[in-house]
Amino acid sequence: MTPTTWIGVDIAKADFVAAQRTQMGFDIRTFPMTWQGFEAFRNWLPEAPAMGIVFEATGPYWLRLAGWLDELEVRLPYACINPRRLRDFAKASPERSKTDAIDAALLVLFAETFPPVLGPLKPPHAQTLRALWRHHLELQGLLDRARDRQEKALADPQLPVQLATRLQSLIDSFKAEIE
Repeated sequence: MTPTTWIGVDIAKADFVAAQRTQMGFDIRTFPMTWQGFEAFRNWLPEAPAMGIVFEATGPYWLRLAGWLDELEVRLPYACINPRRLRDFAKASPERSKTDAIDAALLVLFAETFPPVLGPLKPPHAQTLRALWRHHLELQGLLDRARDRQEKALADPQLPVQLATRLQSLIDSFKAEIE
């Protein structure tokens, strides 16, 4: 079942901004990223029989809200979309400003145009694998940058021996962590 009422949520570290369509435009509210904020959010939601919540997967902050939604006795369906899809959608929008309130309303428009699939968080093992993979990619990027710095440093005839040693130590440390 595709929801007829979408709630867009722009999530930040300390709070989140939620938007819902009304007859007058959008009702937009800010809630703290706390259990009290989550409860205030639930009380603010409309009594719509077919409602869906949509937010972006930016950083780890959305996981707290998604986890709370999954733990509710009466589950609230949600979709977490790829930020690139929303960014591309926003490029077609006449709105050129970027604020949390605009992003929350844009999420509603996006979901109305391209209804996302609603579902719970991925199972814990999938979340763990994803976190490990992201960590591996980040370490690989750090290793590549350290190797590049070392290559450029070694081309410098004035390079202090201590710097060459420290760079090699850093490279060895990244390799060990990747292994």
